[in-house]
Amino acid sequence: MTILTQSQLDCLSSTLRTEIVEALNARSEGSISDIARSLGKRTSALYYHFGRLEESGLIVVSSSRRANTQVEAIYRTTDRAFGIDKRNRSPEYRRALVKACQRAMSVAQKEFQHAQSEMNELDQSQLLRATIGLSETDAAELRRRLAELGSWARSRSRPDQPKHSITAVFTPVLEPSSREIKESNS
Repeated sequence: MTILTQSQLDCLSSTLRTEIVEALNARSEGSISDIARSLGKRTSALYYHFGRLEESGLIVVSSSRRANTQVEAIYRTTDRAFGIDKRNRSPEYRRALVKACQRAMSVAQKEFQHAQSEMNELDQSQLLRATIGLSETDAAELRRRLAELGSWARSRSRPDQPKHSITAVFTPVLEPSSREIKESNS
């Protein structure tokens, strides 16, 4: 798992760049025209974003192929899983992290809406939203199990199989301070 730097998080603050990374991960690799087709975008609209992703170290050219009269670069992500630097407490890193998470959730929302509009039944989707009280030990165990689930799912992924999306956010819920409660009641 690659630990994301602030500049990589800044790069992922674009919904389109997040979609590109997701699309590359789903297919293992692809050219700009492959990804443009899968996202329903014009190829010319993606060149800049592929450049930013490559510059940030999130994607690399893995090979090339001949496409008509031109040679086309084939890209892949540098890792299948990305993590955050839990020790980085700088406000800039935290802001970049929040923006990147917002973009990831936006992509998940679009995928969910598209799937629901295309399906006759909701049996294919699972939604879990819960606020739960856990001890530090249980919270650590849940984080471990979520990481394990992600690893298991990535190891089982096959390019020729139907795609599924998993989005999980596990974060502490901070109780409002008494000062914030007083201010909101004023």
